[in-house]
Amino acid sequence: MDAKELAAQLISFESTHENVAALHACLDFCVDYFKDLKPVVKQYECNGLRSVVIGTHDTLEPTVLLLGHIDTVPGNSALFIPRIENGRLYGRGTLDMKAFVATSMKVLESSLKGGDKNVSVAIAIVTDEELGGTYGARHLVEEVGYKPSIVLIPDDGENIATDIEATKHIFQVKFEAKGKEAHANRPWDGINAIELLYKTFENLKKIINVPEIEPKDRFIDTCSLGIIKGGVASNEVPEHAMMLVDLRIASGKSRREVEELIDSCLLGGVTAAITLEGLPTKLDVESPVIRKYLSSIETVTNQSPKLIKTGGATDARYFSAKNIPTIVHQGNGHGAQASDEHVEIESLEKLIEIQNHFIDSLV
Repeated sequence: MDAKELAAQLISFESTHENVAALHACLDFCVDYFKDLKPVVKQYECNGLRSVVIGTHDTLEPTVLLLGHIDTVPGNSALFIPRIENGRLYGRGTLDMKAFVATSMKVLESSLKGGDKNVSVAIAIVTDEELGGTYGARHLVEEVGYKPSIVLIPDDGENIATDIEATKHIFQVKFEAKGKEAHANRPWDGINAIELLYKTFENLKKIINVPEIEPKDRFIDTCSLGIIKGGVASNEVPEHAMMLVDLRIASGKSRREVEELIDSCLLGGVTAAITLEGLPTKLDVESPVIRKYLSSIETVTNQSPKLIKTGGATDARYFSAKNIPTIVHQGNGHGAQASDEHVEIESLEKLIEIQNHFIDSLV
């Protein structure tokens, strides 16, 4: 099957973390796809979450590691029915990133069928990227010990002619508030924990200075309130509340500086803790292997690749933290995690051609 057909098969699995059976079935499908080619298959599990590495050689140091995830955010079951319209493939997880797991599988297939034996190629497929990658990519790098020469991650950028030059420093922060319960009839007798949290978030927004409308340069510090919970009844002043905030830092602040910034926003009764940190990444465009990949983009697309900075987060950060060259580059698409999520089918074949061209250049 071609990349379009393979991607459609992957999309049809409702592989969310609420549907573990489908998540594992999708991973098993990926392994089974290669059975006739007899690759080296390594299965891993960390905290109940599975990963697999499929390759041409039995090694922890492949020349090229293609990295992808098959977990998706939840959605209506209809979103997991792939459809093709006007040269586009639609479906939940298409752009983020099952269509590009499919392209990576096709690249590995080419290497298994006739690649140079001196260049080892592998694909790592993980199942927890949407949860932060702790038990997938991080486990493979820090605990299993994978150390490829270069990692290709088609998980950001949305354009075949662009490459990710830099990403932001990401923090997920949990705030908790303790107020004082009271009847809603006498709110002055209590301290509203939800209000404490929201006022804390307003303080944070003022310091971060997030614009109300999209700025010309989007590579800026941002904060977003994702979850807020508290209260037991509408007629009671809530004593306890919690909120989760996403912070993305482009200005180069250290973790210590971010912690101080957060502390300066807190109202009395509110505490905060960083629950997840994603280190920023930066592309070394002077690296010979990076230059070879950029050259492959230009050769196939007849366009000079444009380097962009993005606020997106990928599992690239775990490899980049180990000084492993990492390329974040995908085909054309739009609407990740939205109802109109899609990729342009023609760009899938172009991405396969680019990556095969790059691998051939390593011989």
